[in-house]
Amino acid sequence: MQTKVSLLILLLLAVIAGITVNIGSSAATGTKAGFETSDVTVQTGQTFYLTMVVNDVNDFYAWQCDIEYDGDYLELTNVVEGPFLSSDGAQTYFVSPAVMTEEKQWAASTRLAQDEGMTGSGDVVTLFFQALEETSGKSIRLRNIELLDRNARDIDRDLLNSGRCIITIEEDAPLYIQPDM
Repeated sequence: MQTKVSLLILLLLAVIAGITVNIGSSAATGTKAGFETSDVTVQTGQTFYLTMVVNDVNDFYAWQCDIEYDGDYLELTNVVEGPFLSSDGAQTYFVSPAVMTEEKQWAASTRLAQDEGMTGSGDVVTLFFQALEETSGKSIRLRNIELLDRNARDIDRDLLNSGRCIITIEEDAPLYIQPDM
């Protein structure tokens, strides 16, 4: 139900932005979405980030996804819109995470008043977490990833690393060095 409501919100934003809405699915292009990093080991108390990326996308106009994690071990501290949708100078509308439950949140973004979407690869959203307590094998997972083109049609995509990153939190782990943003 939440996904249908979310998709309806994105479609409404697309209509407001002056886009023709056609229901359907755009052709598969080898597009992939998710975390490029498949596993991370961090120190207890450390703050770290994961970035959702899209690769090889055509006419990319909007996205939405659910963010799932174990709140006993991880705290989502910040979410920052990635630069890809606005890399040509376009305005965007970013929906900060809406709390569905303590361990499941929803976020989305769309371009505004543009005739076409973005083509290529880039960063979509960056999620900042704090490691709370020692554990292994916990995952941060992106579910219900929806990518839409300028006509609000689904863009077929595969998931990078099944849409998840496995997190290990250890008291004596070396400090995790983040890749450059």
